[in-house]
Parts: sequence; C-alpha cells; structure tokens
Amino acid sequence: MHLREPALFAGDDLIATLAGYPGLFFPLLARLVPAAVSIETAYRALHLGTAFLTLAAGALLAGGLAGRRRAGLVMLALLAAGHHRGLSESGLYALGFTHTGVGVALGALALALALRDRPAAAFLIAGALLHLHALLGAFAGLMLGAWSLAALRRLGLRRMLPAWLLGAALAAPALWSLGAGGGFDEAWVQLVEIRSAHHVFPSTWWRSGDPQMPRLAVLAALAGLAWGLRPPRRPRETLALLAVPVLLGAAGAVFSEWIPVPLVLRLQLFRASVFLVLLLLALLANGIEAGGRLALTALRRGGIVALPALAVLAAATLAVALPSFAGLGPAALLAAALLLLRHGRLPWPAALGAGAALVAVAVAAVRIDVPLFESPRGLFANAAGESPPWPALLAAAFGLALLP
Repeated sequence: MHLREPALFAGDDLIATLAGYPGLFFPLLARLVPAAVSIETAYRALHLGTAFLTLAAGALLAGGLAGRRRAGLVMLALLAAGHHRGLSESGLYALGFTHTGVGVALGALALALALRDRPAAAFLIAGALLHLHALLGAFAGLMLGAWSLAALRRLGLRRMLPAWLLGAALAAPALWSLGAGGGFDEAWVQLVEIRSAHHVFPSTWWRSGDPQMPRLAVLAALAGLAWGLRPPRRPRETLALLAVPVLLGAAGAVFSEWIPVPLVLRLQLFRASVFLVLLLLALLANGIEAGGRLALTALRRGGIVALPALAVLAAATLAVALPSFAGLGPAALLAAALLLLRHGRLPWPAALGAGAALVAVAVAAVRIDVPLFESPRGLFANAAGESPPWPALLAAAFGLALLP
C-alpha cells in the first residue's frame, strides 16, 4: 500500500526499513496490481493463487519423486489443509498471502521440475526466486546444485551445464545481498534474539507445549517407513535433495547456539526445513499410494487380513493431512512400524528412524509437556486457532481437475 501511495504510513518506523529490504517482490507487487483493484480483492486473489501454486507444485513434486501421478493426488490431500510447517515457524500459505508463501511455492516448483528432468527450468525459477525471496532462493539453489551433481551422470553435462549457467547468471546480482550489510555486532545479535529468535535459535522451539520438533520427527519417521515400502524413483537424487536442508540445519544449530556467527544468524538456515517437510510429505504420499494399492489388492482377493493395514494407513493419512488429527501421529507411527515388521517390510534404517522418533516424542512429553496422544478436536481447527483454509480447499479442487 505504501509503495502504491507513498503518503500512506509515511511516518511508520517499520516502513522506513523497506528501502533496505533486499528483493524485488514488494516493488513488483505494487506495480503489477492495477490501481483500480482494491487491496482486499487483490489480497484474496493472490492468496488463492499462492495456495493453488503450492498445491500444484507439491503434486508435481510427489509425482516426479514417485514416478506415479496418483502419488501427486495423495500429496494434494496431505497439503490441502495448509498447516504444515518447517522448523523456525516456516509455514506454507494457510495464514494468508505473504512473500514467504510465494517463495515456498516457487521453490517447490523448481524442485518438482528437477525431479521431472527439466534442469534448465528448475534453475531458471531458482535464480529468479533469489530476487523475490533471497533466503528461500538460496536454499532452493543449493538443493538443486546437490541434485544436479547426483543426476549428472544420468542427464549428462550437455543438459546440465546450460542449466547451471542460466541459474548462475540470474542469481549473481542477488547473491551479494545475502552477505552484504554491516552492523553485525553484539547489539545486532541481541536484537535478533528479541525480534527473530524463533527463526534462528533451536532452543526457542523446545518449550512447554510446543510440538513442532516431535511432530517433525514423526513425519520424518513415517517418510522413512514409506521409503522402505516403496523407494522413490531415483533414490540417490532424492537423498541429495534431502541432505541439503539437513546439513543446513546442523550448521545453523552449531553456529547459532554454540558458536554464534552473525552471518549464519542472518541467513536463518533452519528456514530451509520447509523444503525438507515438502520432500518428506512427497515420500509419504508415495508410500501411502503404494500401501493403499497393496492393501486394496489383498482385500479384493478376499483377504480380510488387509483391513488392519487399511486402518493403519487411514490413521497415518489423517494424522498428517488434518491438523486436528496430528495428535494421532505417534500412535499411527508405532502401528505402521509394527505392521510392516510383521509382514517383513521394515528395513533397519526405517526401524531405527521410527524408534528415534518415538523416543523424541516420549522425551517431549516428559520435558515440555507435549501429549503422547491427543484425540481429534475438530475437522480443520488447529491448536493455533487458525480459521478453516477455504482458499486452500478451493485451490485443491482446481488442482484435482487441472493437474496432468
């Protein structure tokens, strides 16, 4: 609003910092929204567009990872409520239209295009994203770099080199802003602790009643079980994508809590975890699709023993897809692990991950009062009291109708 009408909020201290904000998102938005369109109408349209782009990118990501369109449709179901978040309060689109939501959607689209063997388009989007949201663009670019090295032998240098050059050419003007700036003194660090501690310091997430760390552990363990049930189409390339946000998170922990480095604090490395969550959801969608097909095939052949498998599959899906059922996650994880063990489909890495997640849940229950089990409270209302995500649901309907 201020960029469209400079007289508005001219004396606001926060608006005064806008000139120093890196990126073109807000200036472009001010120019692209016609003056005749009200702020309210533009906001609703942009929120709906962001929701649709996130769901479309998520479906393409899961379909590319699994090599099956139906995995993309399952991904839509897992994403539609819009409640998923990475660490450091890095969310998707549900709360409203933000430049972070747009950045996550574009980053997910870049990853999806990579998994669908379109490296030039993927690096093009990641390079452009650096100018809209520098941090998310950098994270997506690093993940694409790791993926491209893993896929280099398969796709060849003739396809990959032009993609690298295109991405680098687009990104170069924006990269300086990530490390530029001054004032990284003790006073600046103290201001970060006051203003943005939730983006930077892991200790702020381990607090009474905060379930984000144990829930991420449960999601990762469920994705591990899904991998064991049916691996992604190209495991090595998927591992390369997963490794980047994990390593960034490890570096963020070391260089924020134990050895504070101002540049690392500025980069907010934990925010890359939002892409980790999307990849874990895509792996889970692949496993749900595979498990559902196996169970239904057994049921059609007269195997009533498939009913427990369908019940566990439904519980795991609900625990991830709807915020009000998130408290079922640990129980669904335990039941799924035991069921896979009984049928000889539980590899040791998945078993280790499930055990570690359940230990994390138990420690969280003892130390920070996160319940081991919660009964559902309402279809869409989550613990934060957020309103039902009607734009997301409408976007999901469009996605089901239009996605290839």
